Amino acid sequence: MDEIDLLSEKIEREALVSLHQCCPSDARKEIGLDLVEVEDCIAACATNDPSILLNRALGLGTQRQTTAESVRKVADVYSTKGITNYFMHIYEDSLTEGARKLLSGPDFVQKRGWMKFRSDSPKPIEAKSDLRVELVGKDKSRDFGMIVSRAFGMLDISIPLMAGLANDDRWKLFVTYEGDNPAGAGSFLYLKTWVGLSGVPRYRSFAGEEARLLSCLQGSGFQRSLDVNIYLLKLEKL
Repeated sequence: MDEIDLLSEKIEREALVSLHQCCPSDARKEIGLDLVEVEDCIAACATNDPSILLNRALGLGTQRQTTAESVRKVADVYSTKGITNYFMHIYEDSLTEGARKLLSGPDFVQKRGWMKFRSDSPKPIEAKSDLRVELVGKDKSRDFGMIVSRAFGMLDISIPLMAGLANDDRWKLFVTYEGDNPAGAGSFLYLKTWVGLSGVPRYRSFAGEEARLLSCLQGSGFQRSLDVNIYLLKLEKL
C-alpha cells in the first residue's frame, strides 16, 4: 500500500467512527448499527439496512498482509449477523496467495473501487448553476441526511444517521437547493481532508452541480491551512 492508500484508509476510518458515534441512539437501534474490530480492520454493520455504505469493512492490509484467514474472519462477522451483502476494501498488493485465491472463488464478487486522489491547493472550479449552496447546521441536517441516504440506496431509517454528522464539529455539511427543495449534498471532514459528494437521482441531470458544490468546498479555506494536502474520497458522481 502506498502513502495515499494508508492515509485514505485512516481518514475513512475516522469518518466511519464519527458516523456511528454521532448517530442518535434510537436510530442506531432501528438500523441495527455495530462496529466490530477484526484483524487490522473495522467492520461496519447495519442489520436492518442493506446498503453497502453501511455494511463495509475497511483497513485490511494497513498493518499486515491480508491472509485468507483474515478474509474469513471478516466474512464471519457479517455471516454471524445474517448480513449477506457487504463491501470489503481490498488492496491487491497486500494479499497473500491464499487470500487472492479465496477472493477469486465463488464466495466473493469483485466490484467497483473507490476513487482516491490527491490535489495540492487547487483553484476553485468555475461553474454556473441556478441552485443555491448552503453550509447547513443541525437545523437543516435532515436535508443533508435525506440526499445522501437516498443517493446511496439506504432506507429512510438511515436519514438520522447521516444527519447526525452535524453533531461533530469537524464535519462541514453542504446542501444545494432549488428554491426550498434540497437538490444535492456534500461533506467536508477536516482531518487531512475528506470530501464526499452525492445527489438524489432526479437531480443528476444537473451537469454543473458537482463542479459548483466542489468549488464551494474548495473555496471554504480549510484545505489551505498550513501545508496540509487535500485528500478527496469521491463517493458518488452527481
